[in-house]
Amino acid sequence: HGGEALSSQDMIGVMKVSECKRRCEEEPECEGVVYYNNQDYSDCWLRQGIDVGRCMPRTAWDLWIKELKPDMRVPSWALPPGSTAETRIAPETRTCPGAIQVEGYGPVKLVNAIFEIPGMAATKVEVSHESGIVPHMRGRTYFADACQDGVYDHNAYAAMKLIGKTLRYSVDLSAAGCGCNAALYMTSLHQESDVSGCNDFYCDANSVCGLSCPEIDIMEANDHAFQATTHNCESPMNKHYSYCDRSGCSQNTRDMPNAYGPGSTYTIDTTQPFSVLTEFPQSNGALAGMRTTLSQQGKQVKLDHASCDSSYLAKLSDAMRDGMSLRITYWGESANTMA
Repeated sequence: HGGEALSSQDMIGVMKVSECKRRCEEEPECEGVVYYNNQDYSDCWLRQGIDVGRCMPRTAWDLWIKELKPDMRVPSWALPPGSTAETRIAPETRTCPGAIQVEGYGPVKLVNAIFEIPGMAATKVEVSHESGIVPHMRGRTYFADACQDGVYDHNAYAAMKLIGKTLRYSVDLSAAGCGCNAALYMTSLHQESDVSGCNDFYCDANSVCGLSCPEIDIMEANDHAFQATTHNCESPMNKHYSYCDRSGCSQNTRDMPNAYGPGSTYTIDTTQPFSVLTEFPQSNGALAGMRTTLSQQGKQVKLDHASCDSSYLAKLSDAMRDGMSLRITYWGESANTMA
């Protein structure tokens, strides 16, 4: 989608990737090559007229560009040797909407994603005041220690070490209907050095953008249901996770009659803002549980996650000790498409 075959030749055979790049360098018309990622040998596709902004991210393929052009949006896996591991986008695209203050951590910059999923543009997330965040439908943002417009750097994502600690926030879901999902997650973004199919290092347990990593869903909610889920992964090899539990261990207010919903008949009335407190108790340095308390005007609903086995939770301990990065996303369609 982002380039054309050479007038003289296209796929020139199976060879070492280094040889494929050398062939491109010898062809004056060639601007880059496409090849299978993570392979020493691959089909070699020569390309010209490259417009990276039109590329469709695919995790099975890599793109190498012979010479960068001004303002070209380029994922780091396509940069020539010696370039920094950043993803650059056109300067008119704003990725830094502002900062908030997180008590116990300090100032946090927000970094907005440019893709919701590979090939589908994300919308904006805004900062309404020093502690307020407003995501628009299909918006996603990451908590970071620094933000530079037009640049993604995994080292800048905030690595919050919440094991043995508590996270507290308030939320207003009155406008999030049952076909919507307002979500607050933690994933191992800071440690992910590979650029994802969304061009921003994003990883999660479901490999939405092509990369897998541990995930804790602190909140997936709308005005009818609130769910919290832990997703562990098998131990990584060479810092890459080959398997993560996509379904996870979850607890949902739908299983608690009259606990949560729109209207005064519910313990938590979602037509009004409410507070959320999530605890991550530890035992001998290992994650021992997750407890979620929803509070509103003196009333409480508790999710104790008692069904999550201790050995399951312990597999998340290393990721939590290393620090996980918070993100907010807002997505959905009609009610019958939601889990």
